[in-house]
Amino acid sequence: MNDRLAAGTYRCRDVARSVAAAMNVGVTWVDTAPNYASGTAEASLRSVLEACPQVRVSTKVGFVPDSDRPAARDAGVLPHDRDRGHCLARPYIAWQLARSRARLGRAPDLVFVHNPEHDRADRADPSRTLTEAFEELERSADAGDIGGYGVATWSGLSSGMFTVSDLTALAEVRTDRMAVRQAYLDRAMPKYLAFLGGPVPTAPPAWSTAHGDLHWANLAGPELGILDWEGWGAAPVGYDAALLHAYSTGAPETAERVRRELSALLDSEGGRFAELVVITELLQSAERGDNLQLVPALRQRAEDVWHRMTVR
Repeated sequence: MNDRLAAGTYRCRDVARSVAAAMNVGVTWVDTAPNYASGTAEASLRSVLEACPQVRVSTKVGFVPDSDRPAARDAGVLPHDRDRGHCLARPYIAWQLARSRARLGRAPDLVFVHNPEHDRADRADPSRTLTEAFEELERSADAGDIGGYGVATWSGLSSGMFTVSDLTALAEVRTDRMAVRQAYLDRAMPKYLAFLGGPVPTAPPAWSTAHGDLHWANLAGPELGILDWEGWGAAPVGYDAALLHAYSTGAPETAERVRRELSALLDSEGGRFAELVVITELLQSAERGDNLQLVPALRQRAEDVWHRMTVR
């Protein structure tokens, strides 16, 4: 998400109509949950989202809609000790996410753990519950079933049940920091580079630590400073150089200078692969209305890189 307004669907009487009206005035993000609108909110959004694929959507896991409870019991994913209208057990999360994807007609961009403080009296229990929930959501993100995850809470922070630092630490438990995931490459590269007309490789020649968001808005001068390190992690070798170059393709002279200065990386096997990775990401973002002005140059660059990779 960003600092622009999103359309919320909590307590909406007519979810589809309300969200359509919000989109008409420029809203590009919708937030919902399985239990909103008596369990019908997600399904009501499907046709609206299909008509506006650039709009992003977040949903939640935690509260068990009354309409889903019998099916959850039959599926064996709702433990008896948690059958109180709220459940964050891993089997239930996986089951609920599958239903959310089907109802929305797409993988949600974000999934929030919904009020993890619900019906819990001490700090220890939310910590154990959130660890279990984050592990399942991390698995789902690796599989490409969700774009990312977070926490939506009414009183967890204000009551001292947990802190932002607590949540950050829990999200990092038993997880190697990644800027780019292999599961994403396997899924997205064949889709967004299909116009190249051949089987696109998805396995990087090598991985290395990357800033993860190296574009001109994150560079400061005259003495070099690099800003916004929150997305750093492992990425295909050459990723940062490829990203800076990709964001420069709208200004040919600047792009040529970047290629010349970073030729040791960009002209390597890993650098060429990294360029295809970055182009994949930016072409995907264009579906949401971002970076549209770069699309022609990015497609041409992908064809040039592909030619150099395939011609022996």
